[in-house]
Amino acid sequence: MLAFTTSDRRPLLEHAATHGFRNFTVPVLSKLATYLGMKFDKSKPKPTTLEPLLKALIKHVLPSFADVDVCLASRQEPQMVDTVLNSATLDGVTEALDDFDDKKMRSSMWKN
Repeated sequence: MLAFTTSDRRPLLEHAATHGFRNFTVPVLSKLATYLGMKFDKSKPKPTTLEPLLKALIKHVLPSFADVDVCLASRQEPQMVDTVLNSATLDGVTEALDDFDDKKMRSSMWKN
């Protein structure tokens, strides 16, 4: 298994678990449980709905982490992209695009 790390040097799987496997769908979570070799018995079969599957995966990936509900709550928080794009950032992007469009227009004028 590949062990990519995040900026805070945690393995990517642990990072995804602490954020409630944000944007993972039920089929992907089910495949992940199979890939990780999670064992389920007949009395407690593999979950097929989102919340029980998430809880089982988080407990498997982070066995020492006590509060699974914190991970589930962070799944619902806005993503970094939503918080990084503020008005100052958007103004900078707009200016850069305007400069790009001006250069593109000038270069097309010289071609004619």
